[in-house]
Amino acid sequence: MIQKTQYIITIVGISLIKHIESKNKVIDDTEIIKRFLKSVEGKDIVMAQNDSSIMELYNKTKSIARRFLSEMSDMDYKNISAEMTSLSKIIEHSSDKIHFFYTDTLDGELCASLLQEYWHKKLNYECEITKIKQLNVYSGIQFKKYGIKNLMEEIIKVVDNKNLKDERRFIINSTSGFKSIAPYLTIIAMTFGIDNKYIFERSGELLTIPPLPFRLDFDIIINNIEFLKFIDREIQIKSSDIRKYVPNEDIKNFIISSLLIEVEKQTYELSAFGLLLWENFKKKTGIVNITNELKKQLESSDKLTINIFENNVIKLFDPQFRNLSIHSWQNYDGDYIIAKTSGGNRLTRFVYYFDMQSNKLYIRYFFIDDHDEYERKTSKTLENKFDKKLFSDIYEINFE
Repeated sequence: MIQKTQYIITIVGISLIKHIESKNKVIDDTEIIKRFLKSVEGKDIVMAQNDSSIMELYNKTKSIARRFLSEMSDMDYKNISAEMTSLSKIIEHSSDKIHFFYTDTLDGELCASLLQEYWHKKLNYECEITKIKQLNVYSGIQFKKYGIKNLMEEIIKVVDNKNLKDERRFIINSTSGFKSIAPYLTIIAMTFGIDNKYIFERSGELLTIPPLPFRLDFDIIINNIEFLKFIDREIQIKSSDIRKYVPNEDIKNFIISSLLIEVEKQTYELSAFGLLLWENFKKKTGIVNITNELKKQLESSDKLTINIFENNVIKLFDPQFRNLSIHSWQNYDGDYIIAKTSGGNRLTRFVYYFDMQSNKLYIRYFFIDDHDEYERKTSKTLENKFDKKLFSDIYEINFE
């Protein structure tokens, strides 16, 4: 089996320019860097770029940094910043790709662009840089409400890209960047089964936190799926909207505290953790395996029937729901399970197989208000043993 090359996700801090400031032997140059770093404090990139005096200092600082890096030996570059040190130990192959994510600050952009220039132009690695809007340390409220969520959205875009997953092995490099980001990177790594690497501070040793047997509890989403679909469409919602979908006050308060964040008075959107849970839920439950016969049945079904089918399929990923919905069927002891569920006032039954190891759902039959057809098929044509070859098609759930 061919080993996939690495796709290294690296959060950029400002240790590079701080190191150049401390090691530069030209006093005038050091003063320029200090003035630049002072000038960008408390400003996002747009604010800083609109100030001509700051941009003049930015251009001078970038020239100084480029000159410093060009004169540096190949051995010295490994110790010049957290990004350089960690990447020099994580890189395995010349085809590895580095994706730098930087803060919404001009000093963060400067460091990201310098790192990209060095690793791409000098060392010839494929590199990409991405700004994380509203991610900075100047406003705790902005950091919590928008920055972390935007960071998660951008990383999820990468690690959930099917083409990239087929070609690359993702690595999260959590050595650099703000320390307050590290817990979120760890959650992303565990959720998506990605190695999380960092340099142990005292020894300089590269440590790897492998994907752990970590399972997110989707019960709160499964039991409130229509609400989650609604907020996914609307992005921001009012408190009255939550009450409409979640009338129970205790559950409503739990959802607000665990999945949402208040962006304005009585206005909410998914929090960083809420977004991660929702996106991971869609990824794990969004595709089910079906037979060609069932595919044709669903293609000819009306919208209401499809909605009933999808809502019940989502619930079948919940172990508690599966146990509660089991419908006894004569003395049958085969691999398939019959679930007796409801869709409004309509009686539904599923004949399915759930693979616990892969967390995959295989649906053989779906019946709605058709007891005769249910009796006919289950009594005459249902094999005792699960046969994966029967499930030649997939069904993608529409979460909109």
